[in-house]
Amino acid sequence: MSPAVGYVLSSAFSGSTLLSFLLDDLPDVACVGEVTDVIDSVADKAGYPCSCGKAVRDCDFWQAVSGQMELRGFHFGAEDWNLRFHRSRRFGSRGWLKERLTVRSLHNLTLDAWRDAAVSRLPRTGPAIREIALRNQALVQSVLQVTGKSVFVDGSKDPRRVALLRDLAGFTDPFVIHLLRDPVGFVASATGHGHSFERSILVWRTMMRHCEHLQEVTPPERWLNVRYEDLCQDTTSTMSAVAKVCGSRLPAVPVVLGRTGHHVRGNMMRLDQSTTIALDTRWQDRLTPEQLRVVCDKTKRYRQELGYPELDSLLAGLSSRLDEREADPTAAS
Repeated sequence: MSPAVGYVLSSAFSGSTLLSFLLDDLPDVACVGEVTDVIDSVADKAGYPCSCGKAVRDCDFWQAVSGQMELRGFHFGAEDWNLRFHRSRRFGSRGWLKERLTVRSLHNLTLDAWRDAAVSRLPRTGPAIREIALRNQALVQSVLQVTGKSVFVDGSKDPRRVALLRDLAGFTDPFVIHLLRDPVGFVASATGHGHSFERSILVWRTMMRHCEHLQEVTPPERWLNVRYEDLCQDTTSTMSAVAKVCGSRLPAVPVVLGRTGHHVRGNMMRLDQSTTIALDTRWQDRLTPEQLRVVCDKTKRYRQELGYPELDSLLAGLSSRLDEREADPTAAS
């Protein structure tokens, strides 16, 4: 019997690491954040810090998972993670083109299905992709064995990965938690990390289109939209809805951001010892009124469907913030 598996979809800078911690706090759910190879760019992969504070090579949890993977026939560790379908070097020279043609979305579900069927018959690429699927299947089983839990949630965020796990790894009925963030906040965070303004808007819109396509083929009862803003401001009610779609009980204690007993991979927030859940409103300091107008104009349909504030309300909030900064310059973040 296939284990219960869920997936977190989101853009970057949208609170997926926070949600991963809260998911892992649910009594029946195991969530280790981003399953895919987030340490690819790190020179000392074994020294990559787990959220528990130990390096992966010294973390009892990941050591135990590695042992379970070995029992299932797979060598697994920081130097040999190998769970990501999208990785150009797997395809040798000109790998980015091969990856685009064989693995990444063609932006059409029918074309993706036809292409996947054809690729599965290729003598080298088909077996390589199926091997990654089997490694992912073994990881889910291993984590559930180590944690003693019954539901696994993958926080890797990529919509294409959901289809690949469903079709190749035997997870035939995954549930999806779509974590959304107001594009105003997303663009402010993305530009704060060095991404261009226009590119940030494009990335947010592209992710929304990919998620729309996936939602079309996902049963409504297996899909839950969660707004980052609600997760921060009404954590208990939001996590009640999350627990329901996961098929999990709620914790016996009030929902808080716990920092012990977790082994989450993701952004640097995983190492922050704060237990406070606070909404990031730095867009008020990073975006100009004109930039607000552009973001709202280019994401208007989605913002209306998701119930985000109108432009006039945002401009009023920005004006109040500017007044605060003029009265007290130290109020700027």
